[in-house]
Amino acid sequence: MSQSALQRTLLGAALMVGLWASLAQAQPRNTALIRRQLETSLTLQIEAVNALDEAGRAERLTYDAYVQMRAAHGHMTINDSNAKYPDPLFPLANRRIEQARGRLLAAHEVLKARTTSNASGNAIDIARNHLTEAIRMTRLILATTF
Repeated sequence: MSQSALQRTLLGAALMVGLWASLAQAQPRNTALIRRQLETSLTLQIEAVNALDEAGRAERLTYDAYVQMRAAHGHMTINDSNAKYPDPLFPLANRRIEQARGRLLAAHEVLKARTTSNASGNAIDIARNHLTEAIRMTRLILATTF
């Protein structure tokens, strides 16, 4: 196979993969899936608050809760961008979920720093505050959006 034929084949394959990926992104997401991801995130957040005495476990639970919320947020954004008529409540839900994600990341960073530096008292209180606010916001999102 000549160099130019190989380049055309690779270019064609790359275009097909890109087209397939864009079509997969364009599909609307099931709201039941989004709700389930938010509920899973909420459950993990509550477990993380209860496990604050166990540094590594609380850090892992907090990050897992963040990952679930990030996935739900991505699906909500895709649904909004593909909607025929814009959802008037989406900007409010979007802002709340961004705030909750920020709280979860902040709690994760505090817990990660606590694991590496052995500072415990104040870090637990800060992480508990972030997690409690994230729980409150997640419950609000679930009650008002789904």
